[in-house]
Amino acid sequence: MKLSYDGFEEAAEVTLRELGEAIGVDHAFLCRVDENPLRTSVVHEWVAPGRTARKAEVQNIPLDVQPWFRRSFLAGQVVEVPDVALLPAEAHVEKAILESLGTQAFLATPLVREGDTPWGYMGVVQNSSPRTWSKDDVNLIRVVGDILLSALERQRAENEVRRSEERFRRLFESELIGMFFADVYGNITEANGAFLRITGYETSDLPLRWDRLTPPEWHRHDEAAVLRLLKGGVDHPWEKEFFHKRGHRIPILIGGAVMTYDRGECVSFILDLTEHKKAEQKIQQLNAELERTARLGVMGEMAAGLAHEVHQPLAAITNYAAGARERLTRGRLKDEELGEVLAEIVEQSRRAGSVIRNIRDFVRGRHPVSRPVDLNAAVRECLRLLQFEIRQREVDVRTELADRLPDVLADATQLSQVLLNLMLNGLQAMETAEQPRTLTVRTSTSDQTVSVEVVDTGTGLAVDAESRLFDQFFTTKPEGLGMGLAISRSITESHGGTLGLARTGANGTTFVLRLPAAESRQPDNRRAQELATKP
Repeated sequence: MKLSYDGFEEAAEVTLRELGEAIGVDHAFLCRVDENPLRTSVVHEWVAPGRTARKAEVQNIPLDVQPWFRRSFLAGQVVEVPDVALLPAEAHVEKAILESLGTQAFLATPLVREGDTPWGYMGVVQNSSPRTWSKDDVNLIRVVGDILLSALERQRAENEVRRSEERFRRLFESELIGMFFADVYGNITEANGAFLRITGYETSDLPLRWDRLTPPEWHRHDEAAVLRLLKGGVDHPWEKEFFHKRGHRIPILIGGAVMTYDRGECVSFILDLTEHKKAEQKIQQLNAELERTARLGVMGEMAAGLAHEVHQPLAAITNYAAGARERLTRGRLKDEELGEVLAEIVEQSRRAGSVIRNIRDFVRGRHPVSRPVDLNAAVRECLRLLQFEIRQREVDVRTELADRLPDVLADATQLSQVLLNLMLNGLQAMETAEQPRTLTVRTSTSDQTVSVEVVDTGTGLAVDAESRLFDQFFTTKPEGLGMGLAISRSITESHGGTLGLARTGANGTTFVLRLPAAESRQPDNRRAQELATKP
């Protein structure tokens, strides 16, 4: 008995006929059992000449009302009924069904693999008289059942492959993304329209060499991708560049999977990232401008203090110069005294120049550059710039700076922006507070992390403000954009650190800035340039 895997419907009926004739019965059938609830229906049958077909009568028969047969069926056991009239009382429903069909003897085997739910069952029926089923009958029906089940599984697998191929072909032809077939040797043999549009090639250019598309500096990355494909069967998406046919470069996202190991065939997809990169660059430019605007805002808040810092050395220069001129006019200024006066003028001009340079460096637009920064020195410099605000608000400043503090890898200007913002917020939070007003700045290190705590003795924050404190455009001040803390957190995260609120209440607020120590973090200027891109 041979069962073809092609044309299962016809093959099943031929198999049932050959089985029925071999055993010598009136009826052979194939039943499908549907789940939830369990119901049985004849899907194929063969009847001996002169006998009546019963397929139409055996449809959607519930198994839940047939406990005797259901138990054997789910257990994967062959059901032998030599005489329907002798079925046990438990099988009274089964008996009634079989008698209504004119059945006197019944033999069936479940179609099931070990551990699986049965697909259905195959059986033979004797209508003319009871029949004792021989061991050969039972063995034959089991063997044919296994063959039939294998055919069903093969058909199901082939159908699934066919459906998968159809879905893949629809995706390939839809041109939603660029797709191509290639071998592990770098030959692109087939590509869809989206791929050809992205790269500028035409179908007539195929087959195309992979390395012809790839800039030289990406070749080693391609080799690594091929190794990933061969080892794991999948190459997860990653960014690289292709050469367009016209010669310019195209940023793309690419990934792939092995289709057939024996032929080394792979399928890959690409997405053109050109517009994405342009948008990303625009966002970075806008965020950099927003950061610069925020720095200008900080300078605006410090304007009076900065003017004072510049005015003092300029006033000193004026006084030294005026005094020297007067004494020269009277002839009362000795050469050595003139040298001392000029030295003081130079020192005061340097002091004024230092303040102006700091302001210029702080507000000018430029690309961030990470380098080792002494956090203690940065704290001292920021406090020096804030001296006027500190005196105006009558605030006592305490510094608790750790000895031998590791450097942090950061852009000095961006780090100063964060520190100034935290310190200014602390000073402003104490404007309405009773004395004593104290701003404490504390540095420490632990587990390759350097921390700065900025503690004020202000009135604290409202409960509803805590959760929104780092949101863009949220502010507790009568004036301001509400961008300072949001940008400060973005700057901190771009440096691999964290910025958070540690405590707030009637006795004040504590902010904690944490950054990785320089020896535990390598420079990443590109990441730093993605400043403030997080919402």
